[in-house]
Amino acid sequence: MKVVILTDEYPPTIGGAGTVASQVYNDLKKHNEVYLFVSYRDGMNKNLYRYFWFFYYFSLKLLVNIIKSDKVIVNDIRSAYFISSFMPKCIMNKCIYIVHGTEYDIVYQSISVKNKLILFKSKYNNLLKYCNKVVSVSSYTMNNFINFAPDFVKNKISVIYAGIPSSFVISKCLPLVINDKFRIVSVSRINKRKGYEYMIKIFYELIKLNSNIEWYIYGNGPYLLELKKLVFNLNLEKHVFFMDETNRDSIFIIEFNKYNFDLFWLMPNLPEAFGLVFIEASARGIPSLTVNKYGIKEAIKSGGNGEFYSTVENMHNFILELNDQNIKKKYILESINIAKCFDSRIFAEKLIR
Repeated sequence: MKVVILTDEYPPTIGGAGTVASQVYNDLKKHNEVYLFVSYRDGMNKNLYRYFWFFYYFSLKLLVNIIKSDKVIVNDIRSAYFISSFMPKCIMNKCIYIVHGTEYDIVYQSISVKNKLILFKSKYNNLLKYCNKVVSVSSYTMNNFINFAPDFVKNKISVIYAGIPSSFVISKCLPLVINDKFRIVSVSRINKRKGYEYMIKIFYELIKLNSNIEWYIYGNGPYLLELKKLVFNLNLEKHVFFMDETNRDSIFIIEFNKYNFDLFWLMPNLPEAFGLVFIEASARGIPSLTVNKYGIKEAIKSGGNGEFYSTVENMHNFILELNDQNIKKKYILESINIAKCFDSRIFAEKLIR
């Protein structure tokens, strides 16, 4: 089968949509002829791309591959707009559109003047109407999306959970390594929506209860400098470490093995489509602590691969529990078993079926 994948996000950029695109590409290319088109890559001029992204799609190679393809996987709203604007109905009929979470807000709620002028909503709905199917990465995202999308979407949207490569999951509970310090890790874009402003305040209170805790933060983003200032102002430099590595695979495999982290921590304060990053942490045998909200709830099983945050005191109690080798081993094994249920190959196969 000939498959084209269109995406505006791709690793090494840390982002769920890009990770999904990468995994689908790697899984499908083993048994199919796959052409990957990424409209934005790290190193490009962001401001130029922001205003002129549309022109990045004008590629003869892309056009030829789309015409010859059996399936076209559309992984973002920009690609959806391009397909709807320049491709005939017969091309749209073989498109599979993936909903990742924020589409309904951009297209239906907070419509910019620019998007109104280029008839973004109309073109976007046109693709939804004629595409082969619409796939949501979580029930939470699907339910939000159908509240704003046209009624006909309800009959063609389904949930398929994104996954991780089977090779990503450690095969067994490794010998427990007891660190001198309890090590918490976070991996994400560094922006306010990921909850870092709230998390640093929690961590400040946590250190008052237990000074034997370290927090390692991987990622980059617009809130990074402000977060570093907060760490400095709160005198937390001996407890909070900003890591340079931003390649997702390197972080979860090499870095996680190097530092033997005890707990994965992230507390988004705005809607998140799913919790793929929590599944990735689970695959490495690391339980998570997060909010009991959004699509994240579909990735975490309380008492299995993590717990939900309620208070600083409860977080501290969970940390104390994980210092017990038997309890820690239980969480490691449960985390690995839950991660095995989210296989990227299954997602890719169901996507083009």
